[in-house]
Amino acid sequence: MNETSRNICINLTRRCNLNCPECYVADFLHRTYGKRKMDLTLNEIKEIIDLSTIDGVYLTGGEPLAHPEIREIISYFIQNGKGVQIATNALLLNEDMMRFLDHKNISLLVSLREDHKEVYQIVNRASRFDIEIVCYHLPTSTSPALLYEFIHECPSVKNIKLLYNSKNSPTATEWFSLLGKIYKTIAGVSNGINISVEIGFLPKKNKIAQQPGRGAFDRVHVSTEGLFYSCPLLVLNGNGRDKLPPERCTPEKCPIFARNLDDDKYTSVCCFLVTSLDTAILIAKWGGIQ
Repeated sequence: MNETSRNICINLTRRCNLNCPECYVADFLHRTYGKRKMDLTLNEIKEIIDLSTIDGVYLTGGEPLAHPEIREIISYFIQNGKGVQIATNALLLNEDMMRFLDHKNISLLVSLREDHKEVYQIVNRASRFDIEIVCYHLPTSTSPALLYEFIHECPSVKNIKLLYNSKNSPTATEWFSLLGKIYKTIAGVSNGINISVEIGFLPKKNKIAQQPGRGAFDRVHVSTEGLFYSCPLLVLNGNGRDKLPPERCTPEKCPIFARNLDDDKYTSVCCFLVTSLDTAILIAKWGGIQ
């Protein structure tokens, strides 16, 4: 692994207790090519990842808490001084798991969904433990009301990340309009909360928008087959490498850029570029969307 790849994303499992329509992992399970392993085992992780080259890991799935070795995997990285982030829908986060995670170098990235409001109660229970919680949300038309309610119900959460829909990519007008509605709805209750956004688009004259890679950067991702990719969106193409470094991400390979979402004022950029919600609103105003 090269020196800039200090954090690595590991797709531990394709098991999940939900079947979310926007999830690319569900799509992968219906493909017919190649091996489709359900889990990446701890022994396989030890074989393919050199701990000396990383500072931390981002564990994803599927639902990582459904992995049969999840505690052993977490302990392995923690005992070796590595930070651990876990993307989870939190529905399997019971009191016993909270006690296990307590006082470890752990961040939970909890998914907010309108159809699973019991997550509010789980988040509030988890706040009693020494576990950092960041909530992420894929915005829809119902998001302004959902986020307004969540901020009221879960005051302990101070970080929320809004994700760009990589599966059904909105245009710049659609995306910034939705962010604007969220901004206006929660403006009076979001003080002290860091709300970040996967930006999706930048003005055509912006330096990042004019770069050949449009802001794409290496996000080393390991699939459940133990193959390396430079972006999780490339896993569906089945062309991962069995050793580092993975094939670099380019606009020609990106499934989002292939949808030709550019317009007169905006260029689509790497959807994993993040800015603040305040900055996203300023960009929208520049384009006359807000």
